[in-house]
Amino acid sequence: MKKSVTYFFLLVLIIGILNSCSALFSPVKHLKVGNVVISSIPKEAIVEYIDESYADRIKELKENNMLVLFTGYSVAGNISKTSGYEKAKMNAQAQISEYLNNKVEVFKKKVDGYISNLNQNNDNADLQEISTTAMKSIQKNFSESKQFGVKEIAKYLVPKNSLTEYYEVLVYDPLALIQVFESSQLINNIQKIGGESKEIFKMLNDVFKEAEK
Repeated sequence: MKKSVTYFFLLVLIIGILNSCSALFSPVKHLKVGNVVISSIPKEAIVEYIDESYADRIKELKENNMLVLFTGYSVAGNISKTSGYEKAKMNAQAQISEYLNNKVEVFKKKVDGYISNLNQNNDNADLQEISTTAMKSIQKNFSESKQFGVKEIAKYLVPKNSLTEYYEVLVYDPLALIQVFESSQLINNIQKIGGESKEIFKMLNDVFKEAEK
């Protein structure tokens, strides 16, 4: 019995040592905001900015399967850090635009289908007009949300001989879009034909919970 206990503790000790060695020689390290790991980055990366003030929201998005991150990249030689990071940020913003373009089409189909199912007590012409208006409103709302729904949460660089790789990590917060829709004419129009706002917001949440890029 004594030997078994000794062997057990030796095994635990060996596993602990192996894990420590693995971490020591790993080519990557974790990039965290608060306690949330948002990425694995090269060990030689120099982290120059993390927005810890956004840590609670990052955790909340992660727990609700709505955390989607966009890492922009640029590589350059003799340019300022400001220019390198700006190019990386533009790259990340282009990724966000593509992502939202895909999401807006999915959401339009969901809303259009929902409106079509409300035809029992409504004139078809009214439904068609509201559907057309809704599609325009959705497109506009998605575009507006980009103005204040995108947050810069981290940036780091990786030296590569005579070059430097610059990385910007952005998050798109769907809460911005939800707030736009709360004051949108779309909700009023849906309610006029017997629809419910909670159904629209449920569909919106579902679109982003499909989440990964």
